[in-house]
Amino acid sequence: MFDILLTSDEQGPLYIQLYRQIRGLIQRGDIPNGMKLPSIRMLSQQIHFSKNTIETAYQMLIEEGYVMSKPRSGLYVVAPLLLPTITNHQAFDQSQNTNVKAQQSPDEAPIDFSLLEIDTDSFPLQAWKACLNESFSYNSGRIHQYGDNKGEYALRLQIAHYLKQSRGVSCSPEQIVVGTGMSNSLQLLSKLIGQSARVAFEKNAVAQVGDIFTQNGYTVVPFPLSENELNIDEIIPANIDAVYVTPSHRPSGNPLSYTIRQELIHWAYHNQRHIIEDDYDGEFRHAGKTIPSLQGLDQHGIVIYIGTFSKAFTPALRMNYMVLPHQLLPKLHTMERTLSSPSRMDQLAMALFMERGHWYRHIRRMRNTYEKSMRGSSILYKRT
Repeated sequence: MFDILLTSDEQGPLYIQLYRQIRGLIQRGDIPNGMKLPSIRMLSQQIHFSKNTIETAYQMLIEEGYVMSKPRSGLYVVAPLLLPTITNHQAFDQSQNTNVKAQQSPDEAPIDFSLLEIDTDSFPLQAWKACLNESFSYNSGRIHQYGDNKGEYALRLQIAHYLKQSRGVSCSPEQIVVGTGMSNSLQLLSKLIGQSARVAFEKNAVAQVGDIFTQNGYTVVPFPLSENELNIDEIIPANIDAVYVTPSHRPSGNPLSYTIRQELIHWAYHNQRHIIEDDYDGEFRHAGKTIPSLQGLDQHGIVIYIGTFSKAFTPALRMNYMVLPHQLLPKLHTMERTLSSPSRMDQLAMALFMERGHWYRHIRRMRNTYEKSMRGSSILYKRT
C-alpha cells in the first residue's frame, strides 16, 4: 500500500491530481517495478475518492505505460529503469557536445489524412487579426528594430508556461529558441552537437524529417522501435551521437511506453548522448488525455525538445521552437549572431494570442473538431 497526500497546491480535477501523484511515486521509485496496485474498490476506501475518479487515473497510467493490466490478477507497475536525480547543471561534461481514400456515399464528407494539412475552417481568424493589430499598436516604437535572435522574450515566456502546463516540459525562457521550422532547428543543432553527427532515426518515422537530417549534414542510421520494445544493442555499435524519436505520435497511434522512455534516457545518460524529441502534434491524441513529453522525465539535461505551431495553428506562420538542455546554452551564446528567428511582429502577436488565452481555447476547439472527424471516419469505415 502507498500513501496519497493531496495538498491545497494541487490543481486540476481529482483524477488528474491522483494520476500525477501515482506517476510521481513511480518515477521516484517509491512504488517499485512489479508492485501490484490496490484495486479500485480498495483504494476508494483508503482515500475516499469515487471509483470513477480512481478508474480514470488508472486508465491514464495504463495508456502511458506506467502500469500494465494482467487479466484476472490486477494492475502492476512497469518501471524497470530508474536513474539518480541530478540537476541539469550536474549533467555530463559540457565539452561533449498520402491521403487515404475510402468509399463514401454522396452525402458523406471526405476525410483528409494528410500529415501536412490542418482544418482550415477552425482557424481563429478574428482573434488572430485582433492580436496582430494590437501588437502593432503596443510595439509601434520597436517595429523598425531588430529583435532577440533567439526569439522575442515575451513569446518564449508564454511558450515556457504553456509547455509546463500542457506538455509537462520543464524549462525556462532562456532555454527556448524560436525558429522558422524543423530544418532551421536541425541546422542549429548540427552546430551544437557537432557537424556530421550520427543520428539514430527509427525506420517508421516521418520520411521528410529524415531527408532534413541528411540535407543538414547528419548521418542517419535507421533502427527499429516499437511502443513496447527497444533493442539498445542495435544502437550502441553504430556509434550514435543522438536518437530522434516522436514519443507521443506513433504509427500505431499508441505512445511510447514509460519503460521505453526510461530505457532511452538511461542509454543517453550513461553514454553521454542526446535524445531529440519531436513533439510536432503532441497536443492531440486519438483517445484519452494527451501524453506528457519525454523531456519531462529527463533529470539530466539530455533531451532536446522540438515543438511547432504548424500542426495546431497554421504552417503559414513558419514558427517553431526548441528547448535546449542547460549544458548546450554556453555554446548557443557564442552563435547568437547566426540565429534567424521568424517575423518579429508575428512573434509579438503570438505572445499576445497566448497571453490572452486564445491559444488554449483554440487547442480545445481543434481537439473537438478532430475528435468528431475521427468518429466520422470510424462510421465511414464501418459502412464500407
